[in-house]
Amino acid sequence: MKNFVLHCLLNSSLFLPLSAQVDYEINEPLNNRWPWNTSMFGSDQDINGWFYNLGITGIRIILDESTPKELIVKHIDSGSPASGRIQINDRIQGTNGANFINAHQRGYGINVFGARGPIEEFASALETAQSPTGNGNLSLKVRRGTSTLNIDIPIGKTYGSFSSTFPQNCTKCSRILQDLAPIIRSYQKPDGRFGNGDASGDLLASLALLGIGGPTNLAAVERCARHVAQGTNANSWLEAGNLVNWDLFAAAMILSEYYLATGEQWVKPELQEIYQSLLKTQYNDRSQIVPGDPDDPPPVGNRSFGGWGHNPGFEGYGPFAFNTGQGALSFALMQRCGINIDRAKHDASYNFLIRATGPNHYVWYSDPGENNPNAWADCGRTGIAALANFMANYQETAYRTRALQHAQFSGNHPQSFPDTHAAPEIGMVFQALGTFTDPASFRKLMDANKWWFALAQTHQKSFFYQPNRDNQAPDTDFRLNATCATAIIFSIHNKNYYMSGKRISGYDQWAQTFPQHLTLLDPWGDFDGDNKTNLAEFQDGTNPISNAGIIAVNTTNLENKTFTYTRQNSPNTTFSIWHSTDLATWTQDRNAIQTVTGTNPDGTQNISVTLSITPPNNSQFFIRVKTP
Repeated sequence: MKNFVLHCLLNSSLFLPLSAQVDYEINEPLNNRWPWNTSMFGSDQDINGWFYNLGITGIRIILDESTPKELIVKHIDSGSPASGRIQINDRIQGTNGANFINAHQRGYGINVFGARGPIEEFASALETAQSPTGNGNLSLKVRRGTSTLNIDIPIGKTYGSFSSTFPQNCTKCSRILQDLAPIIRSYQKPDGRFGNGDASGDLLASLALLGIGGPTNLAAVERCARHVAQGTNANSWLEAGNLVNWDLFAAAMILSEYYLATGEQWVKPELQEIYQSLLKTQYNDRSQIVPGDPDDPPPVGNRSFGGWGHNPGFEGYGPFAFNTGQGALSFALMQRCGINIDRAKHDASYNFLIRATGPNHYVWYSDPGENNPNAWADCGRTGIAALANFMANYQETAYRTRALQHAQFSGNHPQSFPDTHAAPEIGMVFQALGTFTDPASFRKLMDANKWWFALAQTHQKSFFYQPNRDNQAPDTDFRLNATCATAIIFSIHNKNYYMSGKRISGYDQWAQTFPQHLTLLDPWGDFDGDNKTNLAEFQDGTNPISNAGIIAVNTTNLENKTFTYTRQNSPNTTFSIWHSTDLATWTQDRNAIQTVTGTNPDGTQNISVTLSITPPNNSQFFIRVKTP
């Protein structure tokens, strides 16, 4: 079993010093090596290999250890800038008349992570050609047979170059996002799923569209949310053998973020069902060990308690850190939706991550398996541990401390970013989201991987996942997943969903002043049952745990059609004025004039309201101040 071997290797000799690993199966003829001979899926299935994409040029290449300062052309997209100019088997030796400086360094291991060499140098030249100082032409030095040629590739300056603060305040990223939203939506099936319908694709597409924002994208996310809701229930845990936890985690995250964005109440029962299944699939008792399973030996003692693996309990590989991070994060998100989470089970998942963390704050597959305290590898696990801890809704400071430590490690070791084991795009996304919790570390991560985004962009506007040591199955659509991952990362600063940092200003702090704060974290809930959401109670300054809570209205001057009230300072909230004579039928006074007359020491505002209508004489008259 290839994947099992790689899982085991992850904790062993891969972290010894390695030489450059550029063409993988080194004992095979160059054109018959993995991944160069690996067929892709979808729009790339006819390219006859999994090759490096060289950005919007339309060129794809392989790397060869015998010529460590060349890029060997193996495909040119029809209609691309390079079409008709570059030929198959051309050897790109440099750019702008100069040879590449450094030898290939693409490989797996501390000493060879990253893209130092022709890959990175090509990406830099590609960016420069599109920059304000460039002319829109990429000049390539090419060896063709016995001849050396200088060939200009007209790539244009439509996108420009990445800013120093990308993806934030970056015109290129904004233009790319405009292109990516319709591309992602084009992958959605009539039933709501994306691409080939696996859980990872649905999650990536949903987060990407939420991050970009807008009603059209939200409608697509709703269709996906309804699809995943139909595919999960309280007994989903019985579907062992089908990577059931990956489906459950994706469903929990999609539905939680959709609920928090919309307040759609149909979602909460679905989340409750998923929570019940996740309680069953979490490993908390040795009786959950599958007898005689050949893939993984039973654990010693209770070391794996609190973790999740591919399937229920200790089935298959057993619990591991990436999935346990997803479980801890899913619990934290569902808790924000008003699901009552078992604190002991939640903390058990965090404790698993603690045990998996080395002294340098790098998160291993499970228990640290390397004597070298400075050893590390791909950081998807470290990123999701950062995010899961950052999203914890508990008041102890230990969670945020661990989140910062993980994020800082990721920022200080950004080279393995695009090389996450087994589920690369998911690993990239969660490393980015986790590292984003510390802005300085996120900056380091982006700066070190600008080359990847420059080269992954195709001339058809979508993005393509570049080769790494452990690609997903060939039937995975690398266009969809890489496009979604890029959209998520480029839109992360929008903070349009909770995993990217969305918060209602002051709301969490307000909720924490009540003993019921974990339930009150759900802004769309109605804790006291007064038909007024917790968010409305916060905005109105009323009591969320008493159904007697109303905005206090001073009607002293009502004979002059004027009254006053006090409310929270909520710039993005509309406060409307309604009146009634029977408390049953309410009419909005759309022309009422509201004026801020002062701000109190606690930040609340005093509001004076002048009605546009005259209250009836000798009749009861009621006024309501309403928020959405």
